Amino acid sequence: MSYFIAFDTSHNPRGRINDNYTQLNDLLTSNNFICHEFFEPLITQDSLQSYDILVLACPDFSQISLQEILEIKNWIKNDGGSLLLLSHAGGDKGRKSNLSQLSEQFGIIFENDQVLDKKKNNGWENLPIISNFINNHPILNKIENICYRAGCSLTKIGETSSIILSNKTSEPLEVPLVCVSILEKGKIVCCGSYELFRDNIKGGIPFPSHHILAINIFNWLISDYRIKLRSKSSFIAPKKVVENDVVNKEQIEQEKISEISRSPEDLIAEFNGLNDKLRSEINILNFVEKKFKSGNLQNGKYQNLKYNIQNRINNIKKRIKEIKLILDNI
Repeated sequence: MSYFIAFDTSHNPRGRINDNYTQLNDLLTSNNFICHEFFEPLITQDSLQSYDILVLACPDFSQISLQEILEIKNWIKNDGGSLLLLSHAGGDKGRKSNLSQLSEQFGIIFENDQVLDKKKNNGWENLPIISNFINNHPILNKIENICYRAGCSLTKIGETSSIILSNKTSEPLEVPLVCVSILEKGKIVCCGSYELFRDNIKGGIPFPSHHILAINIFNWLISDYRIKLRSKSSFIAPKKVVENDVVNKEQIEQEKISEISRSPEDLIAEFNGLNDKLRSEINILNFVEKKFKSGNLQNGKYQNLKYNIQNRINNIKKRIKEIKLILDNI
């Protein structure tokens, strides 16, 4: 029995299954998971229905809209979906993102810092070797230590459990690095280092325990609700939703029929959510341009960010136009 993982590409993630997470992709595929790149102008509960797990692997210069936060939370609560959030050194401030606005819904915040350890590390202080595990959680099964490469710390603000803390020799010392939470039918894992699972780097996925850690995390994230759902004949496997995807005419017609059958209230909620996200993306683009003009951003990085942000803006505008056309004809 296979389970489906959506690796979000809508928010310019640093971790991508067809780029620097290929070994993770291969590992998961060999362990009965099916990984999809998942692109949606606005993530909704409906678009996540057929997925078991959603991964946001360090959004970079991109904001998750308030509407998306609500939709993801409802998908977890009501549909038994599970969520893996991964950040990086510097947290939201360093990445110009708002991952903490999503994670705080589950009692967790990503701090704007970096975990260092001058005594216990994998060659450099920003590659601390962490062995401060505080309970016998299934995610820690058969793991003695991890390399917390270029990661930030976490703060608990609600009913959540820390399962890995920084060392007594770390800076900051004995703070949460990996937290887990359960929200009604679904589960959540938050970790401040997306680089744990990066290809071919020191302290990434090649680190001895990280293969086991990855499989443990994704196995734990499969909720009982999603397991039971597999026994129902009504379950429909997801199709890949990727950026600039080419679809056939029959599929387009089916999607049009599905859109028309949606309630006006549902369409208006998506329309408003998309407009909020559009404003956010435009603000980020303006920020990037100012940073480039002031000499604080290299041309190569600037051009890459500008291309990705503009592409997201174009997709959002296209979706807004589609919804407006439907609403005008209701």
